[in-house]
Amino acid sequence: MAESPARYCGSCGHELSSEDRLCPNCGRPAHQTASVGTPEADVSGPPGSQPGRTNPRSATPETRDREPPPAILRGRRLSVARLAWMALATLAVGLFVASVPVAYWEFRSLCEGAECHFLHRLSPADAKVLKGWGLSPSFFAAYTILQGIVLALGYWAIGAVLFWKRSDHRLGLYASTMFVTYGATGSLFVLELADAYPSWDLLVEITLFVADASWFVVFCIFPDGHFVPRWTRWAAVVWVARSLCQSVLYDTPFGAKNWPLFADFLLTGGLVGSLVLAQVYRYRRVSGPVARQQTKWVVYGLAILFAVFVGWFLIDEIRPRSATSKMLFLLVGDPILYCALLLIPLSMGIAIQRYHLWNIDFIINRTLVYSSLSALLTIVFAITDQLLQYLLFFVIRVEQTGVATFASLAVIAVAFQPMRKRIEMIVDRLVQQRIGGAGTS
Repeated sequence: MAESPARYCGSCGHELSSEDRLCPNCGRPAHQTASVGTPEADVSGPPGSQPGRTNPRSATPETRDREPPPAILRGRRLSVARLAWMALATLAVGLFVASVPVAYWEFRSLCEGAECHFLHRLSPADAKVLKGWGLSPSFFAAYTILQGIVLALGYWAIGAVLFWKRSDHRLGLYASTMFVTYGATGSLFVLELADAYPSWDLLVEITLFVADASWFVVFCIFPDGHFVPRWTRWAAVVWVARSLCQSVLYDTPFGAKNWPLFADFLLTGGLVGSLVLAQVYRYRRVSGPVARQQTKWVVYGLAILFAVFVGWFLIDEIRPRSATSKMLFLLVGDPILYCALLLIPLSMGIAIQRYHLWNIDFIINRTLVYSSLSALLTIVFAITDQLLQYLLFFVIRVEQTGVATFASLAVIAVAFQPMRKRIEMIVDRLVQQRIGGAGTS
């Protein structure tokens, strides 16, 4: 029996065995490789290989992409950066811990007048609704505080892991800084601390400044730690200056409170738009296979967060302006939003750590299938239920009946499997066309 040809990973050049489905070195699917004897293989071989072996990077146009080396910090610069990170992390965690009891007493206290316009402040009517449900303002305050603590712990955990394993990488260090500071400020408890104790205001503003400035810089250098295109470094400088004027320098003549609202809107929109364009350019023209998978993870997390936030905002806008709807919205909607916020450190942590990068293709596929299926089934149920209600009204002269709802659910149960299979076929076809187009571009 002829010996099977040697195979090499198309991303990192690692030699694969015949049983490997994923590269044990970088996680790339094993079917995207080159082997000895294939027409597209290069006889030069991977770096460090023996003469006569093939170069798996030349197997397809995509595998010719070279992954740029990550930006590494060394020596004194690395030591200073780590010390600064630890000092900033200590400050952020300390401020958050100090803000928890202050925020708790604020959330459990009943508001009066203009204060009641804030969503998370309890009015006497809100407290009455809670009492009718067997709950108290203390429960609401503890419930709100617990969500903020879970959010902070999630961000801090990912930030600590990145600092422990990737602090010598510029991207890893910056991302861990972003997660540590945002974990302390994302719930906005620290603002209650600054209001109650003005002496803490400067430290709170510094933490808010670092959190706001770091996320823009992180996305300028994602996923390899380099500013690509080069002009993004100047966009980052402008954003950092803007963040400084909106936090630490807010009450000075240079502060954002003295800016025209339209100018602030144009500046913010222009910088965020330039960041999106830079990432699109990087993905299409610069990123290799691994970097593209990293980008998919982060875009997936951002897309889910955006969808949840839009839904949360729209529900808040269209719900009845009553105490009952407000408390129901806060008790149910807020946890969903906080869970979506945790997708950002999770997806970015997976991307930076390069952990199971190729699983994102399957996750995106399943998300497209079941989100489309859920939307379609909801539409079918609504239409079927309305039609049957009208039909039964003319037959038995009853406006609302459970028979129509039961029949609509039966229709959904029968249509579920055929619709799912059909949507899977459409999504798989679109994905394969996309992959095929990318491979020939």
